[in-house]
Amino acid sequence: MGTTGIHQRRVRIWLGDYVVADQRAELALAERYAEAMIRRFPGLQVTIEPLEPSVDAAQVGTWPDVPTDPRLWPLTVGWTVQA
Repeated sequence: MGTTGIHQRRVRIWLGDYVVADQRAELALAERYAEAMIRRFPGLQVTIEPLEPSVDAAQVGTWPDVPTDPRLWPLTVGWTVQA
């Protein structure tokens, strides 16, 4: 999904201290995705963070892109707790 940098954002959905979704997208899509997830999961915290230039591109590649089709967004949330 494009190049990493100031236009990319990392969107995370939190259940307490656990991340249940960790996605990346261009700013406009990230904001739409975050708003939709706030409506869908009103009790969970949703954060949008810029991807810092210092973030290793290999690490960013492990974060999935937000699907461009909003109908697929509910599939991005996983409830498996990772230690």
